[in-house]
Amino acid sequence: MMTSEKKYEIFKGILALGNIWGQADEVGMLDRIWNLHLLASEDPRFEDAYEDAVQHLINNSDWDDEYVFISRFGLLKASDEVFFKFLNEVVSTKVRRSKDEIIHYVDAINEMLKDEHFCYILTGEDDGLPVYEIDKQAIAEDRPLDVPRNRIYFFVDKAPLLFPCFKLASCYWDDFGRKTTFSLSYVSEDKQQQNIGTVKIMNADSLVTKDVIPSEFIELPYNFCSVGQDEDYYDNIKKLFPNDYKSIMWALRDAAYFSVIADRYQYTISFQKSLLRNDYAHRALRDVHGILEGIDLRNRYNFTLQATIPYYDGNIPVAFNFGNLDNVRNLDRVKALIGENGSGKSSVLYSLAKALHDGGGDMFEKGHRPDFSKVIAISYSIFDNLFQLTKKSSFNFVYCGLRNRDNELLSETDKESRLKRSLDEIVYKHRIYDYHLTLKEVVDEGLLEVVFKQHNEIDKSKFLELINKMSSGQAMITSIITEIYAHIRENSLILFDEPEVHLHANAITKLIRIIFEICNEFKSACIVATHSAVILQELLARNVLVVEQDAETKEPYVRGMNTETLGENLTTITEDVFGRSSIDKHYGYVIQEMIRKGLDGEQIEQILKTDGLPMSMNLYMYIRRQLEINAND
Repeated sequence: MMTSEKKYEIFKGILALGNIWGQADEVGMLDRIWNLHLLASEDPRFEDAYEDAVQHLINNSDWDDEYVFISRFGLLKASDEVFFKFLNEVVSTKVRRSKDEIIHYVDAINEMLKDEHFCYILTGEDDGLPVYEIDKQAIAEDRPLDVPRNRIYFFVDKAPLLFPCFKLASCYWDDFGRKTTFSLSYVSEDKQQQNIGTVKIMNADSLVTKDVIPSEFIELPYNFCSVGQDEDYYDNIKKLFPNDYKSIMWALRDAAYFSVIADRYQYTISFQKSLLRNDYAHRALRDVHGILEGIDLRNRYNFTLQATIPYYDGNIPVAFNFGNLDNVRNLDRVKALIGENGSGKSSVLYSLAKALHDGGGDMFEKGHRPDFSKVIAISYSIFDNLFQLTKKSSFNFVYCGLRNRDNELLSETDKESRLKRSLDEIVYKHRIYDYHLTLKEVVDEGLLEVVFKQHNEIDKSKFLELINKMSSGQAMITSIITEIYAHIRENSLILFDEPEVHLHANAITKLIRIIFEICNEFKSACIVATHSAVILQELLARNVLVVEQDAETKEPYVRGMNTETLGENLTTITEDVFGRSSIDKHYGYVIQEMIRKGLDGEQIEQILKTDGLPMSMNLYMYIRRQLEINAND
């Protein structure tokens, strides 16, 4: 039973989201929750609470929201059933007429509910809008919002009690003491049975799944996961259920399609030794999602995005070619978007994240969208408000930055809690050695000794003490490395907005090199939105995209570089990107003022010369050129 304190916390959270009534008839909304005609009036003039509500919400409009729900109708003292009716009504299609608004409320309230171990699930559609209802059996933590609840029962090692249904028959095949193998079949309404294939199902707390799996279920409990074991398994599921295959695979907590489930279990011994014992299971973990979604796996990381840019009505094409991410010699796995403030480079990152999130084939040229297993968005700008996206089945997403889910700046306590969780993930995923090795590139090894006490242990308290003593730049690099190691998986895409914030040139260079190394290790890719020419020095020109506007039409477009950037001097790169030669320089103004006052070359050089340092050749030649121009005039 939910406490009144928790109900009040949720109610206040809903109020903070905006308009609790949406576009609903207020009286009608209350009536659907309480059946007002059955409640007594508190005014002798009226027969029931329905008339009370009409008088005070429509005629007089003198009831505020908190009084209506808390004082008048006793929401906090009501049963959980009534409170769930209230929650369902808040996100219903009678109240909200926008898909984005419904999902925004659902996602936010799910976050409020996660400690209660239930959440909204998708149950259907009404006039093109999603219908969500509270499900007490669902867990909010990783439930995707676009997967309806499965309605077909599974029966395990027993005769079916109703049809249609699925049958799971256990097998005593032994994987190093672990028994996880089942044969899955579908029995139609007319009792015709069709074999689907072999699946391995593990439980987080047991070596023998048969001993703990429910004898019948609609969806497996939270602490189970599965992977199909033969070539036809996933094809058969999609052929039998072309519209509902996601629901079936979520019911089995399939780790091959849902990478968020794989993230939780693939580092366990049972997963590695049993579920991934055969070669096909390894391929399934990598390729099944792309296959079922109809993605060209031979070319899955090369695509053209139709990006949305603020203040521009159309889309602009942005082509990305990451090549073969499995190739350790791949020099194209890190890209840079560069441009002036307001050019739209950060918007390109967000457009890509949103297109992947929405599964939007229309946002990609010829519908060819990439198949990254996870997207990691990083931004440490205090002005950042990007990447506020919801959970979806096809989109394993994590945001690393300075803001929370409500787009509020994180408190110091929140930052520390997140870092602790990330350290726990690094330990769980057995990445301590590589993480330690990488940190030694930015933090003195002697300081790290107190943090890494053993190969399999990190002292979180010592880590926080250490990071609090660092400079802002060093702390930021350490935090970024920590977040990436905590969340990255094979075939991930990192979206990094302005890594140069708070960092000097050498630190930027070091960070880009580290990101490249991590991406190489995990066969992943990265796109950086930046102002810094220093980053471009580390990349081949073919991996640099310049975002700018047409001087006359002001239409945005993306172009390549005119010069090779790898190892090029910063002046050349800067002038290619930003056109500095066309902009008046401060030093030019100073020199021209000296010439106008009649100073000759030697006098100018004497004024500008720093003791012990030769004048740069560029400056020397500039002075000579300006003197020649003045003489000719």
